[in-house]
Amino acid sequence: MLGIIVVGYAVVAALSLWFVAKVGAGKKWARSSFLWSFVLQIAWMLCPPYHGVLDYMTDLPDIALQFSALYLLYTEPGRLWFRQTSS
Repeated sequence: MLGIIVVGYAVVAALSLWFVAKVGAGKKWARSSFLWSFVLQIAWMLCPPYHGVLDYMTDLPDIALQFSALYLLYTEPGRLWFRQTSS
């Protein structure tokens, strides 16, 4: 059972690194995918059965970091960079 969990985390980590590399390469689809995954994560977090304040508190650092990254990707400097790479 532990091996399955470790492999699952490894796959998620590899996919995350791949998405980060694609965002860094200026791929708009990767930036949009990151936004949609964030929206889905928030929706999942707000749907029951969440079991109290502790669950929200453990997700808060992850949500804050993702929101910060999305803010940087979609505000002026990041938006201009994506416009330059697509030309």
